[in-house]
Amino acid sequence: VIIETLADLGYLYDASIVPSWSYTTLKQAFRALGRPEYREFLVAQELACAGAPRLPYPIGPDRLFAARPDAALLEIPLTTVGPLQFPFIHGLTTRLPDAGRRLMERSALRRPFFSLAFHDFEFADKGDLGSLPVSDMTRPHLDVSIDARLARLSALVVRVKRTHTIVTMRDVAVQQTQS
Repeated sequence: VIIETLADLGYLYDASIVPSWSYTTLKQAFRALGRPEYREFLVAQELACAGAPRLPYPIGPDRLFAARPDAALLEIPLTTVGPLQFPFIHGLTTRLPDAGRRLMERSALRRPFFSLAFHDFEFADKGDLGSLPVSDMTRPHLDVSIDARLARLSALVVRVKRTHTIVTMRDVAVQQTQS
């Protein structure tokens, strides 16, 4: 329904597919075994997502994980790395040991195209939450100061710019529809 609605509203792209069996399995486990709040907001994709294309592809509501050449909407899948299909989400990669993070970055930077995702709490400070409770999911973001998180992100941007041009997802969608 979401893909169809985005296309009907004239959007150029969607960026919600994470082609990762491990990330999907982890989310399913948290929904099944985690605390009640996880069941409310964690949405796991089907395991078939692991077979989705790794590069942007036209997506239709009836074929989420395969290219549909006649579709008007472009899917820009999140980059995943290695046999675990570990998602290139900044907040996850920064939790890895240094060697794991460097491996993730090198693997992603070898590709001509990659996308990097962010969680909203990567840009929040503890004070931004006021009296809202901090869950196990958000605590790792907030345990590191916003200044340290932004410094890490800035350093990543510098490394990426050595070999790639940084563009918006909209730019990717426009370029793909013109070619």
